[in-house]
Amino acid sequence: MSAQSYNFDAKKSTISFKVTHMGFLTVKGEFHNFSGKFTLNNDNLEAIESNVKVESIDTKDKTRDESLVDKAYLNAGKYPYINFTSTNIKTTFNTNTLTGILKIKNVKREISMPFELVRSQGKEEALLKISTSINRKDFKLNFGPMDVFIGDHIKIELKILGIDNL
Repeated sequence: MSAQSYNFDAKKSTISFKVTHMGFLTVKGEFHNFSGKFTLNNDNLEAIESNVKVESIDTKDKTRDESLVDKAYLNAGKYPYINFTSTNIKTTFNTNTLTGILKIKNVKREISMPFELVRSQGKEEALLKISTSINRKDFKLNFGPMDVFIGDHIKIELKILGIDNL
């Protein structure tokens, strides 16, 4: 079987996150505007690349969302996208690990995360599930005077439905 490319179906996919606030509250959010593709070869993930539009952040609080895309935090005017490109993928009997470069605000860091891949019977769709956590300070995501109230770790969950390009 040859390699197959799958485009992200943003309408049926989710990119969500959680971060603690004040030590006991959890702020949840999603990004609604993103694109990307992944390549499978013989039912194995071979590569993935994605772009997330920063301005599409949605925490169900418009004032907070505007603050997050502002110059002081994510600076969507200067850095409109969060990018990820895979560099290595390991698949073993019981563990799948995706490694790549995550770029937020022009700060690039290598991250590794476990993933699960599920294919439809006809192989025209594939679902990629990823759960991971990043340290926001690794990407210089600071809140100034409010920084002490925000948890260091951002939990990220992706459920990406890919549609075969053919």
